[in-house]
Amino acid sequence: MLFCLYTNIILAQHPEYEDCYVDHEVKYIARNTFFDAKWHNMRRKNPHPDLHQMLDQVVVKATKVKIAYKGDTVVFNADAFNMPEGSMLDALVKQLPGAELKDDGQIFVNGRKIDNLTLNGKDFFRGDNKVMLDNLPNYMVEEVSVYNKSTEKSEWLGIDVEKKEYTMDVRLKREYSIGYIANASLGGGTEERYKGRLFGLRFTTNSRLTLFADLNNVNETRSPGSEGQWDPTKLSTDEIALKKVGASLLIDQKDKVWMEKAQIAAGFVDRTAISHITTESFLNSGNVFSRAENWSKSKAFEIAAANEFTLKKTFLAADNATVPLLQFR
Repeated sequence: MLFCLYTNIILAQHPEYEDCYVDHEVKYIARNTFFDAKWHNMRRKNPHPDLHQMLDQVVVKATKVKIAYKGDTVVFNADAFNMPEGSMLDALVKQLPGAELKDDGQIFVNGRKIDNLTLNGKDFFRGDNKVMLDNLPNYMVEEVSVYNKSTEKSEWLGIDVEKKEYTMDVRLKREYSIGYIANASLGGGTEERYKGRLFGLRFTTNSRLTLFADLNNVNETRSPGSEGQWDPTKLSTDEIALKKVGASLLIDQKDKVWMEKAQIAAGFVDRTAISHITTESFLNSGNVFSRAENWSKSKAFEIAAANEFTLKKTFLAADNATVPLLQFR
């Protein structure tokens, strides 16, 4: 028997890979015309050999989830939205997917109107969303939830006896569960023009006191928002002087025995309207010109107050549901 041993060193090269050397032994040649060599496991070259010097540290950050669904409740994470510094709640609401904010403070989500805007699950100047939208700083908000909320009567009875309210609830961050908020702005101009606004809020886990004032004589009842949307066609052509003040108090007794909700708002509007009309009629005998001027002035004062005291001491109803013993409005 003829025994032959040949040792070969195979070199594999490629411009994008490091050189690879493989030892291959051929023991029997006989009549074989070719032999299978071992696999060449080649390593790709580093396109940036000095990369380790450029990246001293790598920080990996998780992407924040903007929207979460909890049953039929849609929850928006406020921190996941990039907001300009100093933004108020209205700027955040305008960025929520599917949400639309009207100039008068009405909110629509997916085409459906929000019936009630609440703060930490409780009413906040019900019927006047702009108080919260224009004055609550965005950085204090943790999340915004949209859901169908049962009315107080339905909750007391344990069954839905009234239509649910489409509610948007604003939840504050834990570090802002107790504290104060205050902001103010003041401006003046030529021809005795002025504009001012004041807002103050004192809140705890079980109470909330709010004061606000808004006054100007520059026809301003709108807000340009963070995107600069300011539709001049919706600005009144009359001269309007607006003065509005209000206060709100909520006390939810810590043992859930009673709750007090009260709010009052007063407003004064001084409106002056002046119009000039010039016409020209083309006739065969000559053109006829006419000019008319109308002037009107109106003043209006309105005040609205509401108080609701609920004694939550309960008794057992016939259907085993608990209902409030007393409620005064």
